[in-house]
Amino acid sequence: MPSETIISVLSRENPTPTPHCLGPGPNTDGRDWLEVRNWTPWTEFDAKKLRAIYKDMVETPWRDA
Repeated sequence: MPSETIISVLSRENPTPTPHCLGPGPNTDGRDWLEVRNWTPWTEFDAKKLRAIYKDMVETPWRDA
């Protein structure tokens, strides 16, 4: 089997959940979470820049995908 990279594993299609895993439930919440105020959107953010930042890491072979 050819060696996979981290990016190839992270780029796989999401699995379809089985019906017993689905159902109503609350949103995740933590009473100890810090409140975020006055945030600024990172408008320059895109996949190309993210890949450039982590290129060496995501192109590393994944030994146990």
